[in-house]
Amino acid sequence: METKKNRKIFNFIMLAVIAVIFAAGIFAVGNTKGWFSASDGQSAVCTDKVGVVTIERNGVSFDLGKNVELKENDILRTKDKAGVRVNYKDNSVFLNENSELMIGSFSEEKMNLTLNGGEIFVTDDKPDKLGTINIQGIEISSDEESVFSVNVQTGSAGVNVFAGKVKAVGNGQSCEAISGQAISIVGTEIAVVDLKIQSLNGFNIEKAMETGKDHKLCFSEDELQKILDEREAEAEKAAENAEEMEDGDNSSASSASGSGKDKTSSASGSTGSPSGSGNSSSGSGGSSSGSGGGSSASDNRNLSCTIEIRCDTILNNMGNLTPGKEGYVPSNGVILKTTTVKFSQGETVFDVLTRVCSNKGIQIEYSWTPMYGSYYIEGINHLYEFDCGEQSGWMYKVNGWFPNYGCSSYTLEEGDTIVWCYTCNGYGADVGGSVY
Repeated sequence: METKKNRKIFNFIMLAVIAVIFAAGIFAVGNTKGWFSASDGQSAVCTDKVGVVTIERNGVSFDLGKNVELKENDILRTKDKAGVRVNYKDNSVFLNENSELMIGSFSEEKMNLTLNGGEIFVTDDKPDKLGTINIQGIEISSDEESVFSVNVQTGSAGVNVFAGKVKAVGNGQSCEAISGQAISIVGTEIAVVDLKIQSLNGFNIEKAMETGKDHKLCFSEDELQKILDEREAEAEKAAENAEEMEDGDNSSASSASGSGKDKTSSASGSTGSPSGSGNSSSGSGGSSSGSGGGSSASDNRNLSCTIEIRCDTILNNMGNLTPGKEGYVPSNGVILKTTTVKFSQGETVFDVLTRVCSNKGIQIEYSWTPMYGSYYIEGINHLYEFDCGEQSGWMYKVNGWFPNYGCSSYTLEEGDTIVWCYTCNGYGADVGGSVY
């Protein structure tokens, strides 16, 4: 009897210990995830979550739930096609996809942030409650109601000011940008430039149109919508041109087959290179070096985009062209007509460019730029930077937008339209781009 009684007591103690351990585990997890946080209505809270967003807290990373209250040193990360809004005392910070934001201190009831990469759109209705946003050692802040976006890439960063005034301080420099201006940060240099509507990506336009309903911005809804319409029209035209080219190739193939001739592919007809020499790939070009351009990913390529290469601006600036380069400029300025290209998930604009140049026999030369962590295109079809003036060189745009970062940092998505164009004047102004 005594043994059975002792056994019952032992089992009870064991169950109690297990219950305590389980409760401690639940408390630890709940404390990490903020299940037991007491809300005062003034904390930073995540809302409007779209797609996959994770939060790292105390070294533990987990999927972000709905209406999660944030703590100091929390790190938010958004994946492809994801986004989330951080609300703090009537101020709003929206993370774009593929971005990383760390919540800093809440000193003096101000929320301080660090943007490690990607982009955010800020609606600062209570500037006394939003502290600084740190980007690559530069502190961004505002002391009046403002609307602005902040982006960070390898070696560069920028701030677009849509309303109010924003200050940047760091590296022994400081500057202020007002509505309609932008702050450009390249390496250690900080400069204020005019904000051109053409420089805005889809994220900026979408959030500006959304915010413009309640705030007066430097661009109207009609102006923003016009840019969207123009880009959509450009994408549709690119798709039509690619389809026409495919139909033409199929027709040529049928004709060649019917006459017993082999169908050959030659870039000499489109490049206009002298004696065919412009069709040979240089030793440094033609394939990607370790970045996917020359990879054997063809077995899983199930996405497609279009790409076009043109230098028609040179036709209006032949007097500035380096002597001997005339033969590399096609009569219509088109080096490669709009072409549909298959690619794999994760591949970049650089990967597609190098692959298509290799396949089409178009010379290309590029170099790695450590400062920006990206490849830089020096020349295509023997046309190089400064060959047609001090402001000339190659630029690229995707879906009508000229990214402000390297082509090997731009990850492609299904249906993207890529255009490589040679600018002669205005650092891109003559091809619809912008210096910023």
